[in-house]
Amino acid sequence: MTDMGKLHGGMFLTVASQPDRLGNGSWPTQTLSPAGYIFTGMILAVNAALGIFNNLCVIVVVCRFKHLRTPVNLMLLNLSASDFFIALFGTPLTALAAFNGRWTHGDALCSVYAFAMAITGIVSITTLAAISIERLLFLYSPGNFAFTIRNTVLASCAGIRLPTSHNNG
Repeated sequence: MTDMGKLHGGMFLTVASQPDRLGNGSWPTQTLSPAGYIFTGMILAVNAALGIFNNLCVIVVVCRFKHLRTPVNLMLLNLSASDFFIALFGTPLTALAAFNGRWTHGDALCSVYAFAMAITGIVSITTLAAISIERLLFLYSPGNFAFTIRNTVLASCAGIRLPTSHNNG
């Protein structure tokens, strides 16, 4: 057992040295034990189930009740939609890979998966930034900015959030 495996009790983590693809030596990689992969897969499966259910609840509630379609709630809807996509498609594939101890879905799906999860992650991060900016402006200038639904939707699609107008009343 390697030093890293001893450090973590050897139950879940081991360190192996694998040659790189160019054959220029090796680098240390961390691998999990079979129990570690199963544990990780179970955590990911529970995370996927909870993510699908909770985000679907937010999506249904905001879409069903018109009075909840405020600019801030539309940004939260955008965040829930991107998180729902990750929980529905990304996390189950990752859980299956964890249960198998490796990626078993082929190179093409690996590339599609990586691209889709990267884009969806960027949408989530950008939406969180937009919500943070909106909240900051609300706290520092309450009543001075009017956030419209149209501009909120456009900002969510474009990944930006700008104040739209000043209220003079």
